Amino acid sequence: MLDLLRADVLRLRRRPEVWLLLVVLPLGAALGFVTAYFAVPGHYFNPDPNAPPIPEIAIEQAEYFFPSSLFRALDDATWVFLVAFFLTATSIGAEYAWGTIRTALLARSDRGRFISSRIVSILAICLVLVGLLFVVGAIMPLVLTALGEHQTADPPIQPDLAPYLASRLVAIGFMIGFAAFITLLTRNAAIAFLIALVYVIAELLVGGTPALHHGDLTAAVARGLPIASLAGLVGDASTPGGALPAAGDPAYPIAVYPLWLSFAVQLAWTALLIGASIAIIRRADIRE
Repeated sequence: MLDLLRADVLRLRRRPEVWLLLVVLPLGAALGFVTAYFAVPGHYFNPDPNAPPIPEIAIEQAEYFFPSSLFRALDDATWVFLVAFFLTATSIGAEYAWGTIRTALLARSDRGRFISSRIVSILAICLVLVGLLFVVGAIMPLVLTALGEHQTADPPIQPDLAPYLASRLVAIGFMIGFAAFITLLTRNAAIAFLIALVYVIAELLVGGTPALHHGDLTAAVARGLPIASLAGLVGDASTPGGALPAAGDPAYPIAVYPLWLSFAVQLAWTALLIGASIAIIRRADIRE
């Protein structure tokens, strides 16, 4: 397994888009952080600079100072979900497009280890991206301070960091499994992107049907669909203070899962997709 991981790391290191993503995503997050801070309504419109800051503006600006800044920066982890899908689909699809998958499988006959090492190597890249976003969230308050900005209000209540981070990591794992499953079925990255887009739209249309949310059972089933479960997990883990909406809340029409159940459902989907991916490549008619 270690030799396969080393080979995959070498392949990915030679892909220019990987290095581009490792540079562009953190820089984009930092630029967006500063832009969003100075775009807070009323930031430049206090008529008396010596007067106390407007409370509403001060509270909103406090979100950009430590420790709230960590959550501000990590909100950009949504882009890492897309990166996970993109890298998985293109790296596996390229093996079929160039025919190199035959050489790779000839060097190591255990197909399960081959796809597992690819998944682990892409997961490692995504973890590096999340770590870079975490660093952005820790550094940017210092940049704001250097620009003469100061925190003038107590920071708002934030989500619990552990489930917040865990939900993002589970989501990344799901996107890798989702991309691997579709790409191994189609053997083409472009078609995998198209199928994924069609599926997401179809699930959103079906899951958003009001009739499904009239009964507890149908609402719970709709909430457990892969994309709905992913969105629900990320959203619930982002709730300030970890407080979930009450069942039947008209402002939250979908079923409410306990947070542990949201994690369990999403992990189950992730394991199912990765297991199916391994089963597909083991049975694929690829001449080695």
